[in-house]
Amino acid sequence: IDNIEERVMHLGDRIISELNRRDIEIYNSTLSEERSGNISFALDKDVGSLYSYMLENKVKLTVRDGLVRFSPHFYNNEDEILKVFDLLDGYLKK
Repeated sequence: IDNIEERVMHLGDRIISELNRRDIEIYNSTLSEERSGNISFALDKDVGSLYSYMLENKVKLTVRDGLVRFSPHFYNNEDEILKVFDLLDGYLKK
């Protein structure tokens, strides 16, 4: 179980890093001792259309109360995280 938590936190760290690189506001603590693997953030664009765009590209995320949430798990890998951010970059350019 410790290995699973470590893996999820590592993926969360990567997500936080990618969000920070894009100056996207993160809505939960970024401190590892204060957070889970779920990372929530806000965008200036319609998050409902982002949700649809990601689903069309086979990416599952959650949208609630105007926030987007990524919830990586141990079976995800960094290439998948980078694919999500490539898709996000494409969406933000629209």
